[in-house]
Amino acid sequence: MNKNATLEYINDALTKTILHPWTWDWTVGSIGMLFVLCAYTLVSQKDIKSDGYAFHVMNFIGGICLGISALASHVAPLLLLELFWVCISVINFVDIRRNRIFEKREKGET
Repeated sequence: MNKNATLEYINDALTKTILHPWTWDWTVGSIGMLFVLCAYTLVSQKDIKSDGYAFHVMNFIGGICLGISALASHVAPLLLLELFWVCISVINFVDIRRNRIFEKREKGET
């Protein structure tokens, strides 16, 4: 591959990915990415707990948005990843809720 062909290939790849025109699926995917990154950043900075509602809700919303974007863009591996991501978030959210209800019952609260 000569130099001009390489530059054309890079330009074409950038135009179709990073410099992609803003469409609804790209926007939804970007919002999802921000939710997932914010959740991870907040947990890393110890601003929220990894076993708290906020972390799992942010991951759930981010996973749904990224899944919608993956479905619209026909990216099956990302769609599968996001399905697992959302399922893990829901399972953990339900588990947290169940544990808090159980703790209240142990303390005699309603």
